[in-house]
Amino acid sequence: MALTGLDVFKLLPKTNCGDCGTPTCLGFAMQVASGKSSYGLCPHLSDEAKARLMAASEPPIRQVSLGSGDAKAAAGGETVLFRHEKRFVNQPPVFVDIDDTGADERDGGGATRHAGVGECEPIEALATRVASFRYERVGQAYRAEGLVLRPSTTGQARKALDLAIRLGLIPFFEANLDTLQPLQDDLGKAGALVGPVEAEAQLVGASRLDRAGCAVVLRARGLDEMSALVQASGRRGVGRLVLEFDCASHYETLFCLIQARRLALKKAMRVFGHPLLARADARLEERHGDQVALQAAGLISHYAGVLVVPLLPAEAMLALLTWRHDLYSDPERPVQVEPTLRRTGDPGRNSPLYITTNYSLTFYSVENEVQASRIPSYVLPVDTGGTSVLTAWAAGKFGAEHVAEAIQTSGAGDMLDTKVAVIPGYVATMAPALQELTGWKVLVGPQEASGIPAFARKRFLRDG
Repeated sequence: MALTGLDVFKLLPKTNCGDCGTPTCLGFAMQVASGKSSYGLCPHLSDEAKARLMAASEPPIRQVSLGSGDAKAAAGGETVLFRHEKRFVNQPPVFVDIDDTGADERDGGGATRHAGVGECEPIEALATRVASFRYERVGQAYRAEGLVLRPSTTGQARKALDLAIRLGLIPFFEANLDTLQPLQDDLGKAGALVGPVEAEAQLVGASRLDRAGCAVVLRARGLDEMSALVQASGRRGVGRLVLEFDCASHYETLFCLIQARRLALKKAMRVFGHPLLARADARLEERHGDQVALQAAGLISHYAGVLVVPLLPAEAMLALLTWRHDLYSDPERPVQVEPTLRRTGDPGRNSPLYITTNYSLTFYSVENEVQASRIPSYVLPVDTGGTSVLTAWAAGKFGAEHVAEAIQTSGAGDMLDTKVAVIPGYVATMAPALQELTGWKVLVGPQEASGIPAFARKRFLRDG
């Protein structure tokens, strides 16, 4: 539950010393509550008060760090039920289950057949395919973060761990915890996810792996059973928890995910204040990749903090990762690109300059169409705070003065002899003022980015 300024003020000593950067303790308390300062800056705060503040200021859903090095992700840390209330914090890491078909579908060489893929391949080849799920879209990098692995011996676990580390993926070991004990230090350094733990008797081994740095998955059939298992974990000192509900149907799974999130946020029930793990069902009829991806998207939308999916076709994986990114983007901060001059092709001193805004979707739409024209050009995104052309124009952020300043700041005038700027067709009325301010020849381009190739070929091939 969020702390108010009054909550913090009650725990602060009333020294009025100003050592914490504000003239009064009340002012400091308000800054701490709003996240602009830290209670650790107060030199007069007792250890007991610090401990109480730390416990009270934790997010309702605890954050769990997974992975290490370049292969790192975080789950949990959430504070709201709905994105429009504030924002969602950590995109749920996606773990690909490369061993989801069972022993009856293995061949003698350890190959496995997978949903939506329709091939038999060795585990290493499948893991390499998962590592290749890396996409660039509107300036954002999408990828699958981890692997689900099921070694039956410590030796197999060692090889699987080395494979995951080499491919830059976070390992999730669904294995007997006794099998993993000899590797606990290495698993902890790799930030591995281990489990599932389904009974209190397994918590002894889980506590050792937790102390080594692993996150532990608890699996239960319902809310009551999960509450009891989490409380038992607390008594054993297991703190890095991820909760999984083992339900008989997709409906029941959604019910448990939603209720656990509500109980953690609205009722302050700390037993449910941990990231939730959910699995897309690989047993869907005919195991079509698009059906599995659609179900997985629904799980992300209903509070899955860690997602497990079977191996999917690349196009289904891209759709899923795109949905995850869009849902977890900050609604108060539009996705934007740096407002710096960009090159398409190999432009020279007589190339045109296209003007657009730095809203990523607008910019990349323009850039892609300029590339499609096959006429080397420059593209300049003007800093509009990440808003589209008409939105920025209406807000007074994309007028002739702003564009003229951006052209001057970018250094485009020093790079071009034939100074030709193309502005979006929706803001054609700025052309005379921009031409007067810059001395450039200003052309009014098409209203939609899709019209750029035809416009460019007609205008610039003719003009030579």
